[in-house]
Amino acid sequence: MARSPVRYPDPHERYVPDVPADVVAGGSDGAGRPTPVAMVQRRRVRRGAWLTAAVLVVLLAVGVVVDDITEESNPHPGHGVTFAIGEDVTLRNFQVHVHDARLGTELVEDDTVLVTEGMWVVLELSYATVDEPETLGDLGLRDSEGRTYTLSTRHSADPWEASPDTWIRGEVVFEVARDSADSGELTLFVWPDGRSNAETYPMSYGVTQLELYPEAAATEPIEVAESELLPAGER
Repeated sequence: MARSPVRYPDPHERYVPDVPADVVAGGSDGAGRPTPVAMVQRRRVRRGAWLTAAVLVVLLAVGVVVDDITEESNPHPGHGVTFAIGEDVTLRNFQVHVHDARLGTELVEDDTVLVTEGMWVVLELSYATVDEPETLGDLGLRDSEGRTYTLSTRHSADPWEASPDTWIRGEVVFEVARDSADSGELTLFVWPDGRSNAETYPMSYGVTQLELYPEAAATEPIEVAESELLPAGER
């Protein structure tokens, strides 16, 4: 004989039992005496309330655990620290001071003139470290259209190693599109541990605005200054 499928009641039936309006036969006392409907509903509602409270406590506990795990294992990306030209800013193990930027269409390196169809941006900055010797990770320029330029590979000027409270000053070079320079403003990013790390891990990086004046671009090839150790107290 085929067995009829098991029927599982709808959850709502637990709270609205399908019983006569006056009694339930074969009451809960086991003596076959009728049990008032109100008592059945009261017991079931009370049991449901305890169940709801227990589930709520479990969900709250799980929620706290999930939040804790999220804070520890999936943190937000790095955050930008805004600073002004001419002031010191501390970024993790670095103390950085940006001085100025120059524009030009030609650079001089080892008696060779480097020409660009865009514009050279020569950035002058100084920095020292806080705790231990280290080389600054990376720098970038971003224009108003979101185009980001990294340090030029056509020139040998790269970030240098610095030591705690020992300031070194020098220049680095970017090559940008002419319309990026013509906008008159570029955003400088200082990534102490590199751009990819700053966009992935919760570490600070510096952000400032460079005001550039294309009409004041150098008419002669720019000679990029080599890095130099500064006397105590100088930037």
